[in-house]
Amino acid sequence: MIDIPQGDFCCDVYLSDAEKNDPYINSIVDNKPFWIVDAGYKTDFTCKMWEFARYQEVVNKTKDRIRWIQVGREESNHKHQILDNVINLVGKTNHRQLINLMWRCSGVLTPVSYPMHLATMPWKDHEGRKRPCVVIAGSR
Repeated sequence: MIDIPQGDFCCDVYLSDAEKNDPYINSIVDNKPFWIVDAGYKTDFTCKMWEFARYQEVVNKTKDRIRWIQVGREESNHKHQILDNVINLVGKTNHRQLINLMWRCSGVLTPVSYPMHLATMPWKDHEGRKRPCVVIAGSR
């Protein structure tokens, strides 16, 4: 039997130096703090759905303190309503760019989803700290 010590409870994801310096992502974030919001849901499992109006209410109440970037996939079974007062990146990033955004972000608002898991990955310039992640679970 091999004894493997338990590590941190987090994603073990790495970015290359080239990915960390992605000009597209750099132009969007401009080295300013931001939170990610994933306000979408999949039609094949709607119990993860939270009303878009509720996400909008959170964004509206925090927009003077938090810069929001909305993410999500544009696919037939993914539903996203673009929120007001956000930088809209729904369908505008690839997988590695989403990871890059997560590495840089200050926090996450999401249903039970892939971004929830990615939020546990290391945080740029905050070695050893965990970023806040608000997960809307059991949203119906």
